[in-house]
Order: sequence, then C-alpha cells, then structure tokens
Amino acid sequence: MSEAATLHRGDVKGGVTRLTFGLKGMTCASCANRIQSGLRKVPGVQEAVVNFATEKATVTFDPAQAGPEAFRRVVEDLGYGVVDGSVKLSLVGMTCQACAQRIERKLNQLPGVLEATVNFAAETALVRYLPGAVGVADMKKAVKDLGYEAFAKDEEGAADAEKEAREREMKRQWRLSG
Repeated sequence: MSEAATLHRGDVKGGVTRLTFGLKGMTCASCANRIQSGLRKVPGVQEAVVNFATEKATVTFDPAQAGPEAFRRVVEDLGYGVVDGSVKLSLVGMTCQACAQRIERKLNQLPGVLEATVNFAAETALVRYLPGAVGVADMKKAVKDLGYEAFAKDEEGAADAEKEAREREMKRQWRLSG
C-alpha cells in the first residue's frame, strides 16, 4: 500500500481541488465512516470519501475555504492520524528575518504543506507535508521563485551543491558591498 497523498488541481469543475491522503489508526468500517462524516463537516468540502481497506481519504474541496491542515486537524481530533512526511531544507541567500518570513509564508501556501518553519539563524526550513500532494522539488521551486536556493539535507550531492551556492552568494554579497 502506498502511503503517498495525491493532489489533483482543477480536475473537478469550478476550480475545486481533490486531495487523497493516507490515514492511520482505523480498525473498522465505523472508523472510516466517522472520519468521512467529520471531513464532510469542514467548510468548503464538497465531498469526502474514506476507504477503510486502502486506509485513504479523498476530499474534494474549495482551496479558498479548506485545506490539508484543516483535514489533518479533523482526523486527529477524532483520534486517528494522517500519514505525513517531513524534510529539512538548507536555505541559501537570506539576508534578514524578513527573508525567512517570506520563505516560510510561501512554503505554508503550497497545497499539501501542513506546516513550514524557517529558522533564519540556522538557515534551514523544517516542512511537514503530505507526500505526493507536494514534493521536495515543489518546495525548492517555491523558494527559488523568491530568489533563494534550497537543498534537502538528505539529497545526494546536496552538500556540494549547497557549498557552491553559499560560495556564489558570498561572492555576490562581496560585489554588492564593494
């Protein structure tokens, strides 16, 4: 069984989004019905289907009104869990706390991100997310779109790429200060 979430943007008319994510802790069909009922009560949810056999929930919703964090809260409030992942990103190019806040805000806006926290002093971001709904590549692109660079701590070759990026950033700052 794959525990990855899948996110389909705009595959349902009206600009709604469909998200499928893994669940933990169900022991019977009544558990699935309980979660399904709870998800359907979230404002903006048009449809919620929970499959006990596959341990997955599929929710069709208006992203302007609801999202993955609301679904996670509902599931956990009912006593179950959502399958999630986490990644620690090294960040290059931040010059102040405002940079860190911009990156944090952008990461938290990505569909499928449950929580992102950026530490300016450590130059890192810790991101909890629904695997499959959003990936590390999406996070890195979001950071790059803001003018910074991000490297996953566990990526092969990330240390070398991070070192090169830091050297480029130091040269750039040296040129700007001179």
